[in-house]
Amino acid sequence: MLVCLATLPFLVHGWFEANDETNDAAMYVACARSILAGEGYSYLEAPFTIRPPGTSWLAAAVMLWRGEDWLALNVVTSLFGVLGVALLHLHAATRLSRWLAWLLCLSVWLSSPYQELCHQVMSDIPGAALVLACLALERWAAPRASIWPSLVVGAAIGASTYMRSIAILVVPAIACARGFAHWRAGGGAWLRFALLRLLPLVAAAWLVKLPWDLHVAANPPTTPVEQNFLHSYSTAMWHVDGGDPASPRRSSEEILARIPIRLSQVTSLLGSGMLDSQGGVGTKALGALVLALVALVAWRRRAAPELFALGATAVICIYFGFRDRLLLPVWLLMLPAAFEGLVLVLGRLGTTTAQGAALVVLLAWNGATMDPRGHWDEARTQHELQARWAADARELLPPDARVAAPIGWHASVFLQRPVWSLFFVVRRAGNDFEAAEGLYDKQGIDHVVLWPRVPADRPWIEVLTRKHGPPARRGEALAWRVRTFGDRPKAAPGDGR
Repeated sequence: MLVCLATLPFLVHGWFEANDETNDAAMYVACARSILAGEGYSYLEAPFTIRPPGTSWLAAAVMLWRGEDWLALNVVTSLFGVLGVALLHLHAATRLSRWLAWLLCLSVWLSSPYQELCHQVMSDIPGAALVLACLALERWAAPRASIWPSLVVGAAIGASTYMRSIAILVVPAIACARGFAHWRAGGGAWLRFALLRLLPLVAAAWLVKLPWDLHVAANPPTTPVEQNFLHSYSTAMWHVDGGDPASPRRSSEEILARIPIRLSQVTSLLGSGMLDSQGGVGTKALGALVLALVALVAWRRRAAPELFALGATAVICIYFGFRDRLLLPVWLLMLPAAFEGLVLVLGRLGTTTAQGAALVVLLAWNGATMDPRGHWDEARTQHELQARWAADARELLPPDARVAAPIGWHASVFLQRPVWSLFFVVRRAGNDFEAAEGLYDKQGIDHVVLWPRVPADRPWIEVLTRKHGPPARRGEALAWRVRTFGDRPKAAPGDGR
């Protein structure tokens, strides 16, 4: 922790990383603004239920203290990263020699993928740290036969789901690990075991998570959704249109067809050290070896961390979508298991040889992934370009304008105001741009802004010009008045403002 904290001043930047991987971050920031405005956990004037509220509440707390200070927000995420590395070491030291565990955790901290995630207002780094914290609590609770330790672990897991939903998979992992331990100890009195060791764990997690589930049930989004890809995770998993629960259900063949694709992506990420999900045959073979070593350790130990990692991987393999960051908690737990498995397999050659081989593998991985500031140039460039565009766009918009963009997420962050997205209604209408007109009326939108630098924005220039005349321009920002509500002044098109 001292090493991580000492390196923070050299590793944390003060930009908002605006790219395709941080769309969720833009929505979390918008929800944090709503919280501070007294509107609750909401997005574009509607309750936001697709993702749990922990990240937005955390961002709101930082913003209440520091304003929209991206350095402060990135520092807070990075501090969760430090916590995650410390908790990873507590776990890895139970699997590996202390020096190898220490070097492994230091390698994680300085790796490009981990540091990039530490600079995003997202739930991935805090969520992974909380999963590791729950597993650390289980190491404390497992030897204790009373109900209270299980209640504590269950409550911690339930609370962690408010940050990252995948934390709920820790419950079945712990239940299976405890079941295996009870069976190894001779079994017997299974009802008593279930009542004393499993029921408190499950009940506590469910009860703590229940308020959020009730809130989601009481505030369903409009159908079909028009400002997000998803209506709910369940809809996205099982329906053809993830934004419309009334759409046809996917067949079992369609869902099973995801498995080979996801396995290819998972093995590529594991084989490349989380750098690339589209790797070649060699990378995938290395990732498959990692999975095999983890499975070996899971079979020998039958412990919660490895069972969680394999269970989460199974869920990811049938998941409707894939992002590299989804594998973060799995990757963190698989690393110590893979190295432990490697030492076990090579142990027949001698302990020194096995440890030396593990060190060589670790150093090779470091050489491939240790570039903690490698994402800085792109982050700075994107932030500065977006900020410059937003400054120009603000000059074109009345203070009380209701604004839309083809995709409004990052535009909202930099314009510091709500921005509706046109993409979803247009896509659902078969890419008919006329569908946007209905959204203008429904949401009271009177202005549309574009940034021609974004490829997806360019087709809209001709459409909007044909329908609403030439745009107002300033720098790279373009703005059209698409409706007149009340007496708001209309910007003169093409006046150079």
